[in-house]
Formats: sequence, structure tokens, C-alpha cells
Amino acid sequence: NDTTRERIEDIQNTVDDIVDDVTDTISDNTEDILNTVEDIVNTVNDTTRERIEDIQNTVEDIVDDVTDTIRNNIEEFENTVEEIVNTVRDDIRNDIEDVRNTVEDIVDDVTDTISDNTEDILNTVEDIVNTVNDTTRERTEDILNT
Repeated sequence: NDTTRERIEDIQNTVDDIVDDVTDTISDNTEDILNTVEDIVNTVNDTTRERIEDIQNTVEDIVDDVTDTIRNNIEEFENTVEEIVNTVRDDIRNDIEDVRNTVEDIVDDVTDTISDNTEDILNTVEDIVNTVNDTTRERTEDILNT
């Protein structure tokens, strides 16, 4: 009986160690994934800011050029200026929308990847726990039968 108890206690300690290791691994992997997502989101935000600044600078340059042209040729270029301003406005709106869509796609992809990886990890942990439980049951039965 003492040997059986010691054996069962050893098995329980081994199972506890395995569960602790798996839990630590999941925690480490989840933190790594979250850090990667945070880095990606920060990069996307920085890129978006830079792109918007570039667009704003380009618009300012275009507006300066248009203003000079208007001063020199107000009557001739009145209609042209209106078309340029509308085109620039549409281009800016389209570029900003493209950036937003890209950011949304990246966030969706990252979220899907995290979800898939978390599901895989949880399934693996469940398989390990089930295997450990089955093995523990079998070993306990073997010991009790001995």
C-alpha cells in the first residue's frame, strides 16, 4: 500500500509538472503573439501617419502651384483649378480609404492568426491532458492490480 501510494503520488507530481509546463508555454506563446500584434499595429499606425503627412505635404505643394497659376492666369485657369482641386480631394480620400482598408485587413489577419494559434494550443493542451489522464488511470489500475 505504501509503495502504491508513493507511485500514485509520483504520477500525480509528474502530471502536475506537465500541466505547469504546458501552462507556462501557453502563457509565453500568448505573450509573444500579443507583443507581435502590438508591434504590427504600431508599425501600421506609424506608416499611416507618415502616409497622411506625405499626402498633406503633396496637397500643400499642389495648392501652392495652383495658387501661383491662378494669380498669373485667373481667367484662363479658373475651370482647370476647380478640376484639380476636386481630383486632389478625391485622390486624398481614396488614399486614406486604401490605408484604412489595409490596416483593417492586417488587423483581421493578425486576429485570425491569433485565434487559430490559440485554438491549436488549446487543442494540444487538451490532448496532452487527456493522454496524461488516460495514462495515469492505466498506470493506477496496473499498480492496483499488481
